[in-house]
Amino acid sequence: MYVILADDHSLIRDALRPYLDMIDPGVEIAEAETFESVIAYAGGKTPDLILLDLNMPGMRGTYSVSEVRGSFPDSLIAILSATDDAETISAALRNGANGYIPKTTRGKSLLNAIQLILDGETYVPPSLLNNLPTAKLAELSGNGQARDLPGALHALTSREAMVLKLLISGKSNKEIARELDLQEVTVKVHLRNVYRKINANNRTDAVRIALSYGDPSMWAIPSTQT
Repeated sequence: MYVILADDHSLIRDALRPYLDMIDPGVEIAEAETFESVIAYAGGKTPDLILLDLNMPGMRGTYSVSEVRGSFPDSLIAILSATDDAETISAALRNGANGYIPKTTRGKSLLNAIQLILDGETYVPPSLLNNLPTAKLAELSGNGQARDLPGALHALTSREAMVLKLLISGKSNKEIARELDLQEVTVKVHLRNVYRKINANNRTDAVRIALSYGDPSMWAIPSTQT
């Protein structure tokens, strides 16, 4: 795996390196401290992932995200930012980012966020999803229309509901499996069932739909255990 780690603060770059090493011990990392130094890598080896600081020197906010996308059309782009502003997040995704990771993200949550983006998911922290405009949420879910699914969660078994609640909390499939004492392949089966029953297209869509029913801690979990 080849990653461009673009942030003007060496402490941030140094903090991210161990997580990339955990994902791929053989990871190749190129560093950049300015927007111009990121663009300078264009035309060379195509990075699998670009971790891009939204506020480093030379960046013109989310507009520059589209320029990076144009220079690296085949790379995944994950935005690093200290802001949780809904319009900034929406604009970054609209301009070509594959995910948005707050700089306050730490530990397993950070590792999971990077891995989900590498797996092809569009990542936005569950805590920020409700701040996004409805149109952007529909776009992330792969559906151009808002949905009304009253009672959809009632079709879930207790195990499926628990898997969904842990998904909302930001846990990876491996962590869900460990917490529920399941095989990871079983978690994937439960998630496929959840997606089908609530008419979700992906993880982001499932979280959006689930949160539309309010606080997950208030859900009435069904009695079945399958």
